[in-house]
Amino acid sequence: MRGSIAREVERIIDSFPCIKKALEHDVISITRLAKKIQREVEHSYGKQVSLSSIVMALERMKGNKEIKKYEYSIENISTTSSIILLIYPKNKIMDKNMEKLYEKILLKEGKLNIVEGNYEITLISENSLKRKIISIMGEPIKEINDLVMITLSFSEEMLETPGFISYVLKELSFENINIVEILSSHRELSLIIREEEFIDAYKCIQRIF
Repeated sequence: MRGSIAREVERIIDSFPCIKKALEHDVISITRLAKKIQREVEHSYGKQVSLSSIVMALERMKGNKEIKKYEYSIENISTTSSIILLIYPKNKIMDKNMEKLYEKILLKEGKLNIVEGNYEITLISENSLKRKIISIMGEPIKEINDLVMITLSFSEEMLETPGFISYVLKELSFENINIVEILSSHRELSLIIREEEFIDAYKCIQRIF
């Protein structure tokens, strides 16, 4: 599914930091830039796009104060392969099983993330622990395999900077990368994605930082 013309224009401009900076500082011709990227916009959008529509999208980008206000950065990128998601219903039986899980796996192995919602429990772990988890929790209602975890470490400054997480997610969405699950801690953001999208996601994150 293609996005809006504005989204396609923003995605293209974001891939060229120098052009984006020139646009923000109003030192580049909007019309000439629109003509330059028109063919690429039409290719990604899937149909003909008028020059005036591209000019309007560029004008909106130039006038977007929120885009210009913050500078985002990360300190480190790490990856973990062979990740699985096991999803269970949240009920009294599972609550008892979770106590065993904490004791036998979380405290000893330490390689387990738990996300508890109102009605479901999602267990995120390396594939090597799958049998141990199922032996304690039973068969999950859903299982997702062949995943990779990309973890971004950032400074205290980023923790207090508005829009950091949305910036990362927006850039990945522009590349049509689906995020299966999101985990966050004090200074880390972990994204769970499918293995086949890992290279594109990693390149995207390197590009924007």
